[in-house]
Amino acid sequence: MSGQVQYELQDGVAVLSLNRPGANALVQSTRQDLAEALERAFEDDSAKGVVVCGAGGCFSAGADVAELDRPAIGPLIRDICALIEDAPKPVVTAVHGVAMGAGFELVLAAHGRVAQKGTKVSLPDIALDLVPCGGATQRLPRLIGAQASLEFMLSGRPVDVSDAKFVRVFDAIIDDHPLRAARILVKTLAAGGRWEKSSDQRRGFSDPQVFAKSVAAISGRVKKTNSAENDMVKCIEASQLLPFDQGIAFERARYEDRLNSAESRAIRHLYTAERRADNMPELASGKASEVATVALVGSAPILAELAVLCLNAGQKVLVLAADDAGTEKLMSRVREVYDRMSEAGELDQSDQDERLARLQSIPNESALGQADLVLERGEMPLDQNNLNVKPNVCWVMINLPGVVPPKNFPSRAALQGHIVVLRVQRGVSRAELMELAVPQETSADVVATVRKYFSDQGKVVLRSVEIPGMMGENLTAALMRAAIALTAAGASPFLVDDAARKLGFKSGPFIMMQHEGFARVQARLETLLKARNLRPFEYHALLTDRHNANTGQDVNTHGFYELEGQKLRAHKRELVWLATWRMKQGSVLPKLPDVPLVTALHAAIVNEAARLIDRRALLRPTDIDVAMVRGYGFSRSRGGPLLQADINGLLPLVRAMKQLSELDETLWSCHPLLTRKVQNGERFFN
Repeated sequence: MSGQVQYELQDGVAVLSLNRPGANALVQSTRQDLAEALERAFEDDSAKGVVVCGAGGCFSAGADVAELDRPAIGPLIRDICALIEDAPKPVVTAVHGVAMGAGFELVLAAHGRVAQKGTKVSLPDIALDLVPCGGATQRLPRLIGAQASLEFMLSGRPVDVSDAKFVRVFDAIIDDHPLRAARILVKTLAAGGRWEKSSDQRRGFSDPQVFAKSVAAISGRVKKTNSAENDMVKCIEASQLLPFDQGIAFERARYEDRLNSAESRAIRHLYTAERRADNMPELASGKASEVATVALVGSAPILAELAVLCLNAGQKVLVLAADDAGTEKLMSRVREVYDRMSEAGELDQSDQDERLARLQSIPNESALGQADLVLERGEMPLDQNNLNVKPNVCWVMINLPGVVPPKNFPSRAALQGHIVVLRVQRGVSRAELMELAVPQETSADVVATVRKYFSDQGKVVLRSVEIPGMMGENLTAALMRAAIALTAAGASPFLVDDAARKLGFKSGPFIMMQHEGFARVQARLETLLKARNLRPFEYHALLTDRHNANTGQDVNTHGFYELEGQKLRAHKRELVWLATWRMKQGSVLPKLPDVPLVTALHAAIVNEAARLIDRRALLRPTDIDVAMVRGYGFSRSRGGPLLQADINGLLPLVRAMKQLSELDETLWSCHPLLTRKVQNGERFFN
């Protein structure tokens, strides 16, 4: 035994305490210890019954997701549940804190259950595109019926044990720690010589017609046949239609099918990657401070979006612009946002008034001393002689498009150790991704504070380094440059966009560029290339020429699509313009290689990712996939471009680059990191 389950005989009861650092996760070693402790208790003549509880702050946070992608080593959670249910002595669980996933499945397998008030239980398998694997789909419906079971499992969200739908799950819900009450219950069961298995329960089947109607109604709302949601419904249905053992076998088969599916693998990859992304080196020693007051320096539109984000989070927001007109412009933008929210019924007048009351202008730099967090766009000089800030202030430079704030900004020199650089996307309230670059001298406390502040507002904060464009812009620039090069050489822009969607993006690169504006994209791409001492080829003028061709015309857009109603539509006349443009370029344009467009786009992104990894512009390769999924519309069900490269193989991409490099050597010349991986038979992820 590894000592992760403590065995203690208390007043004739064997008390087994899960005691593993990390919320008593049910990893293989813990499961092994628990199985051995249960067997010991069953053979211990001094023990009349068994109580399973959790040491520390909770019962169990469930299984370790990382184990799902490794060969299974027993005992599995279903084996432990079967061991508990078929025990020769009564087994009661004493639950406090949380019982998640496999932890809650242990609870359901017991003969009695006692919980402390406020305890949360959940079966979050659906978030990983899985169904439970320890018998929960067969045991829970027997206790509370189909409707409550399906709503609980399909949501994946934690539920308080006092919820009315869970009254029949627990024998007692008490104010104190449940161990003492669990010992009393298990001795009562042992004295009576009889205890009921969950598999023998029938309370949830009391009205078979209602059960069947609930299953049918929820099944009708599940749109995708091949999905964890549909499998969950089928498992619950099987609990009523099949004998228990057959239902368990049915659940196991559905679980294994989902476990081996490409979609589930991708979602698990992202789940793990996002948790790794939160592990920044500064967080080991840095202590996050509370943010009560935020100051905005400048009047750029992005600051107005950030003001709304901060006001919605409950902070006081101070505005310092270059002049009164700039201040009023920013504050007016904020009021307009809240007016639109009020008109849409998203906010009532009292809430709007309360938030706007926390938005105030300040006269000069000295007033910045009130702020815990300062967001500066880098658009106005600050009087360093008048600058007075708190000792632990967090000063955030908002990243400019394609560049980073230069190191000679006055505020950088005066605030050394307090500054981080944050790259945010337009549409801040809806955007999920923020990239955080940390100068070498910045304190760990500042990093911890900024990360916590934005994470608490639902943002994924990725640790990057201070390079032009950081991670996300360089990756999407590779996609856009590839799209331009392929289209200039003869590909249809509409087929290029279709290829991007097949790769996994929600929108194609030309639609992305059209939404942003071709002229703006062209300028940003040139800025990024210049930062790397690279000169764009002539065909990069495609964007500028297309924009200029539309300027002054009666059109709704400046790209290859036209706006019809609320949607962008492709038109053949745009292809006629493109053919004419190509003829004018003459021999400047290279020939389109015989490479599938999906492969060409994928190769460009993976090659750029290899450059960023080699440059150590990110903490880990999984951050690339997180950035693409959370920030740029790559499908979560496909896991990210690097995972797809692992699944499909790096060799086809490297071979394609040999042809594509003739089209644009700066984009497709294979990075040595990829060559080494192919030669050594390596992947990005194990």
